[in-house]
Amino acid sequence: GVKSIENDATHLLVNDAELRVRQIVELAYKFTRRSHRTQLEAKDVKRAMNLLKLENVYGFPSSHLPRYRRAQGDDSTWYLEEKEIALADIVQQPLEIPRDYALHSHWLAIRGKVPNIPENQAGDVDLEPEVIEEEQEVVTNVKHQLSYEQQLYYNTLLKTLDTGTKLQESLEALNSDSSLTQLVPYLARSFYTTLIEEASLKKLDRGIRMLGALALNPHINLEPYLHQIMPTLLSGLLRKNLHEEGHWKFRENTSLIVGRVCEKYSECYEDLKPRVLKFYVSTLRNSNLPPTSHYGALKGVSAFGTLSTKEILIPLLESYMSTLEKGLRTQEVQNWNMVKAALISDFRQLVKEDPSLYEKVEPYFGEELCAFEVNNC
Repeated sequence: GVKSIENDATHLLVNDAELRVRQIVELAYKFTRRSHRTQLEAKDVKRAMNLLKLENVYGFPSSHLPRYRRAQGDDSTWYLEEKEIALADIVQQPLEIPRDYALHSHWLAIRGKVPNIPENQAGDVDLEPEVIEEEQEVVTNVKHQLSYEQQLYYNTLLKTLDTGTKLQESLEALNSDSSLTQLVPYLARSFYTTLIEEASLKKLDRGIRMLGALALNPHINLEPYLHQIMPTLLSGLLRKNLHEEGHWKFRENTSLIVGRVCEKYSECYEDLKPRVLKFYVSTLRNSNLPPTSHYGALKGVSAFGTLSTKEILIPLLESYMSTLEKGLRTQEVQNWNMVKAALISDFRQLVKEDPSLYEKVEPYFGEELCAFEVNNC
């Protein structure tokens, strides 16, 4: 060992040791405060030394405070008071290995029945115990079950959709009834699967009107089901193979329903209206689609108001006129005339509100913009 050391070296060692001890104690107190304690413990010092990458302090932390006694005959000497334990008492005690705290999950109840497992033996449970068998019935993930009255209500609405009986009463109920919340998932799914490929105009018209009444019900939020409602409405509006008598009026009514649904849920989905308008524009730019789809897209744009007509149809007018003129030379000239009539009707309303736009539209339609008449088919 070192037999002698100079005073300067001793002074440097003491300062460095004091700095290290202060650093350890301050860091240990941080662990104490983080543990919501006011008393410094040995484990805090151990954590501080581990963080500083110092050699660990060997020993066992205790929850009891150390008690020091003054030595008899020497007031400057203190010793740590320890309890004397007989070795025989330690040998006779059973050896128990302490376990760490752990958590695991178990079934407290299954369909109102308490399974008979060791975890459920402790405590008083009023539910009827049930022994778990190897094969259990699979329960579907349904948030709520329908009562008998709700099932009857649901079947009545589906019957109205198929046959048209009590249609007006059903429309009024769907538009104002506040007790339809639990039926909404089933109705949205049924309308979607039934109408998405329906070929009958009468049934499609009933379904769109019923779906629109449900979507505009002020007491019901259909936000989680718009992914089923919007495709159903748009597929009816732009349906290609729909040529029955009255389909022009049906498309016009459907476009108004789409516009009102987008207006109602525009606060929840800010991109709902832009996405629908973008879909309309892509339809108008596709010259391979039939005139019935073009008519529905034009009515869809006009349903959002004259501002949409101004911002969408005017920039698209020059390129779209070539598609329209080409269609007027085909065998579907009567249908393309309906498309032209819808286009003129939109611009006529736009010019009526803003006469300054007449010069932009007049070269394409001329006198037809001021007076025209087309028989509705």
